[in-house]
Amino acid sequence: MVEGKESSQGVMCCDQNGLCLKQKGNIDPKHSGNYTSMIRLASQLQGFEPTSLIMITMETEESATAIKQYDGHTIVLKGLSSSNQKSAAGIDDTAVVGEQFLSETGSKEQIPDEGSGIN
Repeated sequence: MVEGKESSQGVMCCDQNGLCLKQKGNIDPKHSGNYTSMIRLASQLQGFEPTSLIMITMETEESATAIKQYDGHTIVLKGLSSSNQKSAAGIDDTAVVGEQFLSETGSKEQIPDEGSGIN
């Protein structure tokens, strides 16, 4: 999780097969394959370039989840929903968290900082 970001409740890194490589915080690794499948299917939607970086965000009353794929790894960041906190800044940190996790799991590729929002 990102140091000093109380809104980050959990983070997970999955390999290209959907297996959880590393998980921290309040996120269930048994759903790693589902997250990997969702981001793969989203990248196949019509209108996206094959090299486009896609991000899925989901928000419920209790939590917000961001899913993004970098270098063949799926990064999942779970935080408090905007209704449960004053600022939803934790979801915007997927690049920082993803880079930390990829460095811990052995990938050396840098993750581009694309800002926030859905790509």
